[in-house]
Amino acid sequence: MKPTMWLIFVTSLVIMAFIVENTASKNRRRPRMPRRCLDEPDVSSCRALLPFYFYNTTKRRCQMYPELGCPRQGNGFLDEEDCLQTCQDNRRRFKPKIKQRVLRSV
Repeated sequence: MKPTMWLIFVTSLVIMAFIVENTASKNRRRPRMPRRCLDEPDVSSCRALLPFYFYNTTKRRCQMYPELGCPRQGNGFLDEEDCLQTCQDNRRRFKPKIKQRVLRSV
């Protein structure tokens, strides 16, 4: 193999390795929100009338549903811990923290 061809071959392998590594690292950094958390809460009437939780995409947290019922498939969780583990732990973690200043009166 000629030295020029060898150099082109090695260079192309190095470039491909960087592209693959960069693509893989982007996917690891941003966990995706499960589709279940993005759906509207769906309630069916049932005899149990259970309080349940749903993930509020506007407020970005789990909240108790204002009505009693039985959650169907989708954005409905029987306990807050399950909602937190499924939805809040998987949201993007790159939200900047804003420090609040305390104003003192003179």
